[in-house]
Amino acid sequence: MHGTGRNDLVKTLFVRIFAGFIFVSVAGCAISKHEDAREETMQPLIVLEGHTKYISSLAFLDAKHLVSASFDETIKVWDLQTEKELYTLDHHKEQIGSIAVSPDGNNLASRALFEGIIYWKIDHMVSNQYRLQKRIQTWQNVTAIAFSPNNITLAIGEGYNKHVVHLYNLLTSSSQAIINLDSIIEAIAFSPNNKILVVTSSNNTIVFYDLIARKKIRLMKGHFDPESEGIDCVAFSPDGSTVATGGVDRAIRIWSVNTGSELFSLIGHKSPVKSISFSPNGKLLASGECGGYNAAGVLKIWDFASHQELKSFSAHPKPIRAVSFSPDGKLIATGSEDNTVKLWEVSKLLSRPTS
Repeated sequence: MHGTGRNDLVKTLFVRIFAGFIFVSVAGCAISKHEDAREETMQPLIVLEGHTKYISSLAFLDAKHLVSASFDETIKVWDLQTEKELYTLDHHKEQIGSIAVSPDGNNLASRALFEGIIYWKIDHMVSNQYRLQKRIQTWQNVTAIAFSPNNITLAIGEGYNKHVVHLYNLLTSSSQAIINLDSIIEAIAFSPNNKILVVTSSNNTIVFYDLIARKKIRLMKGHFDPESEGIDCVAFSPDGSTVATGGVDRAIRIWSVNTGSELFSLIGHKSPVKSISFSPNGKLLASGECGGYNAAGVLKIWDFASHQELKSFSAHPKPIRAVSFSPDGKLIATGSEDNTVKLWEVSKLLSRPTS
């Protein structure tokens, strides 16, 4: 799971204001003070090429189909068996910040920063055709989205002038504002049992919200860094007992859902952690590193029980913005600022020494 709200705005405004001049930009990622000299030695199973700007978000429909979103204003659906693009969805006219797929694989939501949300229905009976169900334009400045486990509710992080989390019912088109924050909403995640919502923000705030009692149960701070702030990604463990967050402090922190206490940290990244993903069995955690514009995109795989780093290597020549385990746990997909998506076989990655 990943959030890109604050960095989307910086990137978009940079493009709009300074169009026509020649610069070297940081492409929405914080610059690390560390130069990472690690060379890529691992070979991906599949490389998917077709986007013309960097990959902002990834989501698996199932073990055989992957969806990618890009700042080129398109969404692409890929058949991993043929390694071919099935569809390009080009209904957005703005850079796409992120996508979310419902757990049943039947719904897709996409958000563009100044354009609202497009909600798609996937018709599996007709060669997985995508039907545009509706444009949700109630909120224009959307910075994060997530589907509920019951496939009915879309959690929406709104805005830059105000920072509100809404629950939008896809069946009734009704919404409810549930959380107000004082900084940009970066990432949102539902617990697997649909009882807890976790929200992270750009000033290092983490909110736990009880979806049954409809109230905040915990508000805390984490990921302190003397130079910058932000918790860019959040993910629940599959059993729902813990939450992982990744931030600009280059750490992954693991929190207890019951107590809110920090259980442990995974330390080793040399640049901000932009995206994290649990394996379906909860034994592994994958994390992607997002450094300076020309910094390598380092992928790390962690053993969750022992807190040990199992693998670390340069998966892309440029920063990684999206990481996702496949539903069967056999593959890890990475999306990068080099405009490509790569698929990695987990068994092969873990069978070779780290680079």
